[in-house]
Amino acid sequence: MKIKKALAGILLSLGLAGGIFAPVSVTFATDETTSVAPAGEVVTEASVAEASVTYTISVQYLDIDTGYAIHPFQTHHSISEGVYTFAPATIAGYRYEGFFYINNSDKGEGSIAEVHTSKSKDGWLSVDFYYKKVDTAATTTEVPKTTEEPKVEEPKVQAPAPVYRLYHPDLKVHLYTKDTNEYKVLATRGWKQEGISWRTETQKGDAVYRLYHPDLKVHLYTKDTNEYKVLATRGWKQEGVAYRSFGSVPVYRLYHAGIRKHLYTKDANEYKVLATRGWLQEGVAWYSQP
Repeated sequence: MKIKKALAGILLSLGLAGGIFAPVSVTFATDETTSVAPAGEVVTEASVAEASVTYTISVQYLDIDTGYAIHPFQTHHSISEGVYTFAPATIAGYRYEGFFYINNSDKGEGSIAEVHTSKSKDGWLSVDFYYKKVDTAATTTEVPKTTEEPKVEEPKVQAPAPVYRLYHPDLKVHLYTKDTNEYKVLATRGWKQEGISWRTETQKGDAVYRLYHPDLKVHLYTKDTNEYKVLATRGWKQEGVAYRSFGSVPVYRLYHAGIRKHLYTKDANEYKVLATRGWLQEGVAWYSQP
């Protein structure tokens, strides 16, 4: 590689502290870009002799194809006679190729430039580090983006809701609700809370409807859609779905003709006992959870 003085780039001074330089470990770059020392850092100083003559050393970084500077250069002034070594810089987009001495016309070997100031007759030497531009796009492997499949959230399984029972001693009637607020409010209006009668699913199963008769002041519950429709024509007000029929536990319905009231229970014993006290058994009204 025959490189002339004309390849020397722009000069920028980094200075030299007292002529003493910190050692730097480097590796010569061949086929791949090599991580080397910081730009133009002086590696070491050795065999410095006292002399009245001082020298100037410049370090340059050039494109091997164009000769243009691709990195700020350094100039080290007032160097005493001796031996100095320099390392190349790591420059993005370029691969280090080697160096060349100007003034003593000597091609460098490896990646450490060793400068003997005593060889200079005019007190100036230059070390030119050469680089080859690399195609970073060709050497960069793009990692394909992985498309994450949207997470499908499983539907939340709701636990069966409790159905509460209340009793009004003056009206002699029971009321059933899964509405905890209604259960609390009615307790302040003459209704006696009797706890949980059964548990109902909130999404699965057949609808159990609630109706209210304002003259009788009583509620009726049925999963029979026909009964729900017919009673709506006979003074009963439809109040929608109260809960649902689903599960293995039967809920029985009884009717007392004397007080014209219905009663609902999952307690098989209560169902039997009330049948001996004027209540007519009407069979299974719907099913519930335990």
